[in-house]
Amino acid sequence: MASNPLEAQYDALTEVLRLGEMSDFGRRYEVERIETIEDFQAQVPLSDYSSMGGYLRQMLDGEADVTTEGRVRLFARSTDAEPLRKYIPITHHSLWGNHLRGARDMVALYMDAYPSSRILDGRCLTGSGWCSRVGRALVGDLSALLIHQTR
Repeated sequence: MASNPLEAQYDALTEVLRLGEMSDFGRRYEVERIETIEDFQAQVPLSDYSSMGGYLRQMLDGEADVTTEGRVRLFARSTDAEPLRKYIPITHHSLWGNHLRGARDMVALYMDAYPSSRILDGRCLTGSGWCSRVGRALVGDLSALLIHQTR
C-alpha cells in the first residue's frame, strides 16, 4: 500500500463496488459496469448523509442487500444528541478489513520498530463505550462494537 497508494485505493474501490453490485443501490447506479474512477464519478452521484437516509432506514429495519451484499447488523452511532445523531453502517467486510486490520497493522508496525517491547506480555485492560440492540441491529460506539465482535 505504501509503495503504490493509487493502486491500493483502486483495489479498495473495486472491492466495495463488487460487494455492492447486487444491492438496490448497486443496481440503481449500475455499479457492475464501473471499470474506472471516471466511470464511478459519472455514474454515482455525490451523496451526503441526508441523501442516504432512505437506505439507512432500510438497513436499520433489517433489510438485506440495500447498499452492499447481505444484511448490515452493526451500526456505529455518532452521538446521543437527536438532531446530530447519525447511524454509520459497519459491514462484516469493513469491520474486519478496515477497523480490526488497522489495529493489527498498528501493533505489527510498533513491534517491528521496537522488537524488544513487552507490550503484548501479560494482561490488558480495554475500555469501551456502550452498545445495545435496536431491532435486529447492534447499535453503539464503534469501540464497543469492535470489542463485542472480537471477544
